[in-house]
Amino acid sequence: MTERPARPARGDTYRKLVRANTRTSAFLAHSAGRGLRQTHQYPEIPTRRVSAGLAASVWIDEVVMGLLPRMPDVKAGDVPRLSQDVDAALAAYDANGWSEDPTAFYAEPPVPARAELVPRRLGRTQYSLLSFDSEYAPHEDVPGAGRWMDLQGSPRAHAFVMQHREPGRPWLVNLHGYSSGKPMDLLAFRSLHHHRRGWNVIHPILPLHGLRARQPNRSGQGFLTLDYVQHLHSFGHAVWDVRRCLAWVREQGAASISLHGVSLGGMMTALLGAVDPGIDQLIAGTPLVDLTKPVRQETVAPARAVYEKLDLLGERLDRVHGVVSPLRMDCRVPPKGRFVYAGVVDRMTTPGEAHRLWVHWGRSAVCWYPGSHCASAWSREARRFVDDVLAG
Repeated sequence: MTERPARPARGDTYRKLVRANTRTSAFLAHSAGRGLRQTHQYPEIPTRRVSAGLAASVWIDEVVMGLLPRMPDVKAGDVPRLSQDVDAALAAYDANGWSEDPTAFYAEPPVPARAELVPRRLGRTQYSLLSFDSEYAPHEDVPGAGRWMDLQGSPRAHAFVMQHREPGRPWLVNLHGYSSGKPMDLLAFRSLHHHRRGWNVIHPILPLHGLRARQPNRSGQGFLTLDYVQHLHSFGHAVWDVRRCLAWVREQGAASISLHGVSLGGMMTALLGAVDPGIDQLIAGTPLVDLTKPVRQETVAPARAVYEKLDLLGERLDRVHGVVSPLRMDCRVPPKGRFVYAGVVDRMTTPGEAHRLWVHWGRSAVCWYPGSHCASAWSREARRFVDDVLAG
């Protein structure tokens, strides 16, 4: 597995901005005619008038997509090895019954034996850094276990915590998006706001993100990859670590536990809602729910021809991702505790992903705010929706 060099069209800031401008203009031109079309793929998603603010949020999405770390490539000569990994992974599915029950893939972790809390500060915001040994062990019969563990810079798991002294408080678990996992997430999720409203707040950091990244400026690099059998390990590891955080939270005497995830964190929220039986509420914001889509989109020549020849972009791709797809699992949280919000012009995960989760969750409470993926951080409608959910 190698990391893809920057494509020529993204080789410098100027070209990225030009590309963002072009894509934004094309998307807005298409969106402006939505109200005139007779049929829509997702008729429940409302049509919003194109405004300067809406256009700006779309442009920000396009710029951010150009700056995010790319999914590592597989060299054309290594694609046959990936095909063998897929065969071995599917054999492990059959041997362990994961095809029939994908949740069985996830073992229940113990409470961290030695957890450390160290006071930290972000400007005037005080929080603590929770650290403990992850102790995650990947399934040995799933290929790539050793490669995945070799990517880890440290055996320690971390989370940001804002905790009241009084016991018996409700806990809000915020799950960050791809390439995040840094203290600034406390601001993006408005953690101090929720803390002042009586919540204890915890931000688990996913593997290869933030403090756990291999390079400080490449948070998330390697978590998603075109060597896609590795997704079984990256999500298996992430679910394990977050559940260890949940076990620690329960040790603190949590009155209730609510999960709020954005983007990749939205997918983690949906997965945990299917795997962990002790969660009271789920809020999935601008969620990613289907990893096969970016794999198909990101696979390019010359490797793509080999992928297609070996049926690595068809049914086998779908089957491998069965244990990391929340759409193939029943949600354990009662319907009244499931909530979804998404931007109607999301250019990153797209509102269609949120719609699929919303339907899978039984058309639960939903907010379609007028903005893009990144706009979830400042959308008044999205903020009000989350506040109302947490207010009960």
